[in-house]
Amino acid sequence: VSSPRAIDWRRPAAALERLRDAPLEGAIRVDTPDLRLLAQWIEGLHHVAGRATADVTVAGTVASPRWTGAVEATGLVVRIEGDVPSIDRGRARLVLDGRRVTVERLEGRLGFAPFHATGALLLPEDGPPELDLHVTGENLLVVRSRDVRLRADVDVTIRGPLDALRVGGAARITDALVSAPMDLMGGSTPVSDAAFQLFSLRDEPLASVRFDVRVTADHTIRVANNVIVGDFAVDVALRGTGAVPEPEGRVDFRDVQVQLPLTRLRVESGSLLFAPGAPFDPQVRATAFTRLKGYDLDVQLTGAVAEMRVHVASSPPLAQEDALLLLATGAAPADVARDGVTRIAVTSAGTLLGEAVLAWFTGPEDPDDESFLDRVTVEVGRDRSATGAATIEAEVELRPRWFLKLERDRWDHYDAGVLWRVRFR
Repeated sequence: VSSPRAIDWRRPAAALERLRDAPLEGAIRVDTPDLRLLAQWIEGLHHVAGRATADVTVAGTVASPRWTGAVEATGLVVRIEGDVPSIDRGRARLVLDGRRVTVERLEGRLGFAPFHATGALLLPEDGPPELDLHVTGENLLVVRSRDVRLRADVDVTIRGPLDALRVGGAARITDALVSAPMDLMGGSTPVSDAAFQLFSLRDEPLASVRFDVRVTADHTIRVANNVIVGDFAVDVALRGTGAVPEPEGRVDFRDVQVQLPLTRLRVESGSLLFAPGAPFDPQVRATAFTRLKGYDLDVQLTGAVAEMRVHVASSPPLAQEDALLLLATGAAPADVARDGVTRIAVTSAGTLLGEAVLAWFTGPEDPDDESFLDRVTVEVGRDRSATGAATIEAEVELRPRWFLKLERDRWDHYDAGVLWRVRFR
């Protein structure tokens, strides 16, 4: 640092003002074997490790220095707060030229899968840094949270200020598991209560990221929660934010199980169509099947989610109102006529309690496989014996069409047998 005129340090304010405009010239070489201190200086950075070397020169003035040179890092391990997976085995080469940092090379692993990135980081005088990156990779672990695990082949750009990033490009989902529980009673969501939300990433930094990405998946998304178990295919243009995504396109599914309070539906095929301008009210078309109280029920779902139409065809035949009642309450018309509403309510509560106890004994299920509980149905109090005891019926699906049945019947006898059930279409 040099000054053409002498600096009078007896007048500190004037001296500092003159020093700010003083020419600056120099060279710096740094070799840092441990980058852990960066986590204390950079907000949102949970952990960082690795080695870095820098060989830069500086010119300009003290108030406005201009840096040029290069920074290289090896053995990088970076963990960011939130749902973004950690990076390991990272390598980087950055070229400094004033307020522009060119990312000549940035590579590493996300979930043991390699990625590559190039681009730039701009450092404006006012405002947050701005990013402009192009990222590619195969089978990258993109999201890992309590409720979502997602891997994908990606070819995306990441642009914008660090506090308002935009992601564009394409992603092909290779493997995903979504286990977020669903509240059938209408719990709170980031959108209105009447709206349907495909998913939500509530934690930063992904919650505030804006997306414009085409997302595809060939039945590689598995949903396994308290209501739905099955695989889904996707072809959507994903917009909006991570917290409130706005899809446009379609989601297809087949052989999906839907667990309702008193019955289990097997959805044979279906789709959700997200029309342009209606990301929270998709059109539904699905065909499902279940068996209740000796009736085979074919269920057709059509229309918008907010105003879905349900048609139930039964064998043996029932009136549409009676078939809907059976599907919703598990009570056949003969049950209502014979037992009344109060006893049916008690019977339904017994069925729910029986399944809850069985779930407690079997423990948490593996979301990647059909659990034992998925193949079991329990019904308590369908009938009452001469001594006043409630009947108990339990069925275990051994394989398609074959069932093991255990029961305490209306004569207080305990029976067991194997059923072969054939369904004519």
